[in-house]
Amino acid sequence: MHMPREFVTDFGTRLHAARGKDFLLLGEAYTGDQQFVASIQKETGLDMMYDFPLSNTIRSVVGKNEDQGFFGRWRRFFHLREAFPGEAWRVRTSRGANPEWFHELFEKDKIYQNPAGLMTIIENHDMPRFMAAAGPRARDKFLQALTLQYCFRGVPCLYYGAEDGMGMTDEDIRADKRHGADPQMFARLEKLGALRHGSKALRRGEQREITCDRQVYAFSRVHQDETVVVVANVDKKSQERDIPLPGGCKKGYRLENLLTGEISTISGDTMRVTLGAADMRVLRITPLE
Repeated sequence: MHMPREFVTDFGTRLHAARGKDFLLLGEAYTGDQQFVASIQKETGLDMMYDFPLSNTIRSVVGKNEDQGFFGRWRRFFHLREAFPGEAWRVRTSRGANPEWFHELFEKDKIYQNPAGLMTIIENHDMPRFMAAAGPRARDKFLQALTLQYCFRGVPCLYYGAEDGMGMTDEDIRADKRHGADPQMFARLEKLGALRHGSKALRRGEQREITCDRQVYAFSRVHQDETVVVVANVDKKSQERDIPLPGGCKKGYRLENLLTGEISTISGDTMRVTLGAADMRVLRITPLE
């Protein structure tokens, strides 16, 4: 965002001419302004852009510290404003754990030349780690945030140390990596990578919102005859919802929980889902053979 766009365009054109169409150029503009990010992608021809608007939304919706009231947020703002001005502004303007922010964000996907050409992140070297600011149940929230990241449109990108559970304290965001510090977190990320790799719907499918309220967000990824339905509860209390099934998902179709391996079949036009705090479902729906 600090380089002349004419230079970036020329630079990219020359590199692609020399290295071929598969040479990937990734741009960074640390801003929550979707219009700004979209304009860079459109005007310069960069292949991908970091999706900071989505990062801000995930951190606000999933990573809210429930023990931090109005004055706590202000204290956090003043603590962050010199070292992490972008994160300070997010804390200052955050309306809290409200999934309706996801609705507002994805409604604007149409302004991007290619929403799938966004690289999704939760944390990076210019912001505090997610778990350091998430308060109670920080680890469970991070697992939910990562699962959403791997299911949303775009290409997920991990900041080093996420797979080792780094960030439980307000440590240096560029601290040395601690290999093998959190085997369960590593195993969860292996599972997320495998389920995304094994699902064309999660990699390439169209993203469609199913339902959204102040506690629960549900959406689908659809590719040909494969549909994946994702349901997340961001509230600290259990929630129960009847989730409408996407069009084309018929009674008797196979329903696979990609996180647990549990198999069942569809019995109607909706499915009842009970979710604990920071709980979610990733459900693949396919026709019976």
